[in-house]
Amino acid sequence: MQIPASPDELTADWLTSVLSSQGLGPNCVLSCDAELLGGEQGMTGQLTRLRIRYQDDRAGLPATLIAKFSAAEPAARGLISALGHYEREVRFYEELSSRTPVPTPHCYYSHFDSETGFALLVLEDLTRARNGNSIAGCSVDEVARVLFTVAMLHAKWWQAPYLANASWLRLRSLTAPEAMADAFSHGWPTFLQKLSIPVTSQMSETGDWIRQNLHEATTILFDSGPRTLIHNDVQADNLFFGEADENVIFVRLADGDLCPLRHRRRKLGPRAARTSGPPNRRVTAPAALSRRTRR
Repeated sequence: MQIPASPDELTADWLTSVLSSQGLGPNCVLSCDAELLGGEQGMTGQLTRLRIRYQDDRAGLPATLIAKFSAAEPAARGLISALGHYEREVRFYEELSSRTPVPTPHCYYSHFDSETGFALLVLEDLTRARNGNSIAGCSVDEVARVLFTVAMLHAKWWQAPYLANASWLRLRSLTAPEAMADAFSHGWPTFLQKLSIPVTSQMSETGDWIRQNLHEATTILFDSGPRTLIHNDVQADNLFFGEADENVIFVRLADGDLCPLRHRRRKLGPRAARTSGPPNRRVTAPAALSRRTRR
C-alpha cells in the first residue's frame, strides 16, 4: 500500500493496515479527521493529530494518533535530512525506544527514505500527559523528576558498546564536530554585522577565543569518552509529565524537534536552569540537582 506523503493523503484503509500490523486488527477504520498542529507547516515538518472513527469501537483502539511528516518543501527536507535529524528520530523509535527505560510514546509506524529524505512517524497521542511550558517553567519537584529520568537514560546507555558502532547517531554536515569551527568562523562576522548594538572589544575578544578553542571543545564533548545516549533538547516545552505515575515522558509534539537523541557528555546544571524558567533559575537548579544527588 502506498505510503502517504502528506496529511492530505492519509486514508482509512492505510490506517487500518497500520493498526492491523500492531495486532489491533481486523477492526476497520471508517474515517479519520486530520488536525494540523502548530500552524499549516513547521520549519522541520508537519505535525497532525488524527481523530479516528472505527467500525466497532472496542477497547484498546486509539481514539487519536499523531502523524509526524518531514518537511513538505523538498529543499528544506533535503537540508534537514542531510543533518541526520529524520533518520535519528525514526531509528530511535525502531531500534532504541523499547530498550530505553524512559517513557516515550508508542510508535505505530515508522518510515525513512534516505534518498528523498522523506520521513513519517505515527505515534501515540499523549493526551493524558501534561505538556510543560518554557515560559512558565517547572517547579523544583518537576525539575527533580526530569533529572531523575535523564539519569536513568544516561545510566542505561553509559559506555554501551552499541553506541560506538551506531554511525546514524553521529552529527553530520554543519553540525558535525569537525565542521563546527569553520561554520563559526564563517558565521561570526555576519552575526556581528547584523547586531543592533555596537560591537565592543569584549565581543570581538570572545569571538576570537571561541574560534581558537571550539575545535578542541567539540572533540572533547563529542568524540571523547565516556559516552552515553542523551536527549539533546531537555526543556519544558519538550516534556510531558505523566499524572498516573511519576515518570517524565521525553518527546516533542511540536515543530522543531531537530534531534531527539544524541550521545555525548554534558553537565546537567545549565539544562536544569533552563527547564526551570527565568524567575526560578537561581533557586530551582541547585535544589533539583541536590535532590538528584541524594537519590
